Amino acid sequence: MVTLSPGRASGQVSVEITAAAAVPDVVDAIWVTDAGTGEIFAGRRFLPKEPKELVLVVARGRRFVAAAHCAIDGVWEGDTVVAEA
Repeated sequence: MVTLSPGRASGQVSVEITAAAAVPDVVDAIWVTDAGTGEIFAGRRFLPKEPKELVLVVARGRRFVAAAHCAIDGVWEGDTVVAEA
């Protein structure tokens, strides 16, 4: 799930990405790619018992794609999101 909210500074958007899975311990990474270039610009790996969330701040209007890796299902990639809040 991707949640957008206003950032602390003007022109910024706070992005919270959480991964839900039938068995939460199997999600071991979440990352974000630029929708135009495909470049990974933020990411995090997780230990089994850690909350599966990534929080970052991006410029308003930035287009990105959230993705997660699950040990059972492989890679999940979401739809393109535009940072507007």
